[in-house]
Amino acid sequence: MSLPILLNQQLINVPLSWNELTLAQYTRMYSATLSGNDTLATIAALLSINKQVLENLPEEKLSALLLKNLLWLNTMPVLTPENKPAYLLIGDVLQAVPQNFEQLKFGQVLLFQSALSEHTDKETGTLHPKAYARLLSIVFSTQNDEPLNDKQMDKLEAQLNQIPFTEAMPVLNFFLSCWKHLNNASTKPLTTKAQPMRSRRIIDALKNSGLTHWYEWLCRPKTYRTNKP
Repeated sequence: MSLPILLNQQLINVPLSWNELTLAQYTRMYSATLSGNDTLATIAALLSINKQVLENLPEEKLSALLLKNLLWLNTMPVLTPENKPAYLLIGDVLQAVPQNFEQLKFGQVLLFQSALSEHTDKETGTLHPKAYARLLSIVFSTQNDEPLNDKQMDKLEAQLNQIPFTEAMPVLNFFLSCWKHLNNASTKPLTTKAQPMRSRRIIDALKNSGLTHWYEWLCRPKTYRTNKP
């Protein structure tokens, strides 16, 4: 259970494990690191508070209330496709995780490809975490014969941003792995703009790197990067 603390007359819930960290919180932390190696800015982003609130805390209180309770960031969780859950609780609905791209509509596959291209750094091949919930919303946007609906997809994205990081990432990594195999097996791109090699770089960038030092990890402007085989 998260730790409630009072900062500047505001009740803040500090996550005490990876299981309590949401996709939205992870995205905010990542985005904060892009501005530089500022630990307080990163913590403020995680907690969704003003950095000045932390700057005004006595050093002893900052260490006791926050830094000490964020030591769990030292150890990365296992986020491989093999560890994906069978279901995700999205909002208040328990939804089964699709098993492959064949269960998706062609429009979903194209949207998935488009989101990857839009949010992937062209130089590093790193996928920005702000795309995580969007990609998952595309995967879960149709569980029946209803047509794709932008409004419903936006609602799903907002709900997925609030689910635990450790539950969402194995599912996303599973579909990124499926995407890699889909491109490797295909003799033609899905559209004239498809770029299989970029998709491979995306997969490589999102694999669990097993980083162990939380400060170093938070301050790196990239995520889950591994060397290509």
